[in-house]
Amino acid sequence: MNKYLERESLLHKSLIIFLLMLSLFSKSYAQERIVYGSNSQTGQYVQLGELKLYYESYGEGEPLLLIHGGLGSIEDFKNNITDLSKHFNVIAVDSRDYGRSNNPSNTLSYQQMAIDMNNFLTAIGIDKAHVFGFSDGGVIGLYMAAKFPNKVLKVATSGANYLVDGLKSTDFANYRMTKERVKKDKLWQEFRSRYQALSSTPEHFDEHIQKIRKMWLRNPYIPKEDFIRISAPVFLLYGDKDSIKLEHGLEMFRLLNPQTTQLTILPNANHLVYSNQSDLVNPLLIKFFNSSFVMKNEK
Repeated sequence: MNKYLERESLLHKSLIIFLLMLSLFSKSYAQERIVYGSNSQTGQYVQLGELKLYYESYGEGEPLLLIHGGLGSIEDFKNNITDLSKHFNVIAVDSRDYGRSNNPSNTLSYQQMAIDMNNFLTAIGIDKAHVFGFSDGGVIGLYMAAKFPNKVLKVATSGANYLVDGLKSTDFANYRMTKERVKKDKLWQEFRSRYQALSSTPEHFDEHIQKIRKMWLRNPYIPKEDFIRISAPVFLLYGDKDSIKLEHGLEMFRLLNPQTTQLTILPNANHLVYSNQSDLVNPLLIKFFNSSFVMKNEK
């Protein structure tokens, strides 16, 4: 009888362990199956006049706004959201004219998109947020910190510049983004397909690229008088083979408050360092956003 009960108890424990493992596996599998930027379970829209911005929210804690780069969308952060959402309420948004968001205007500008993001946070009831932006998203985040200092807690960027001169080369915008090249070059087929799969105006792809081209070639991205006004703590990240001149990143570092600004350059890394080396970058971002900054008195 005792042996029978022991066997039953062992089977019961084994079943519980199996069910727990199955539950953990199911959660892990479900997490891997999330398609960031196309997640109907969490995706929402915010209407700001004629502008309609799409966003997805993950995790709990202090709000962390993610702003993607040029030619991109929320999907840019597919290697970052899972880790970051374990520590913060991650809010990833498609900027105007990108991804699933529309654009009621005929132009694009960094200043306008910074205003958009400020209005967006207000609309969803967030008074203050951390910001992490890649490339153009980093420019927008820095512009937000300059224009709306009460809205931005800290801002981290990857591959951001504040002047056109910060780019190693403008050849891509000048020659590969012309109307003729966009229509015929194979390079643009993937971008066109991705844009058309997400956008509510898929027929506007060629116009979309020309808006971006004009914005990339328009100097400055952020006026110097606005840039040096940034008071929030800033984290500047670059790859040693970035598309941004490292001298320009150093210039930005020196223009900002040295007590609250950090500069990181990772080895053997290009413009996509934030994603390609997310195993290194995510912990750095988490530490930065969680850290406290104490201002020292100047002698």
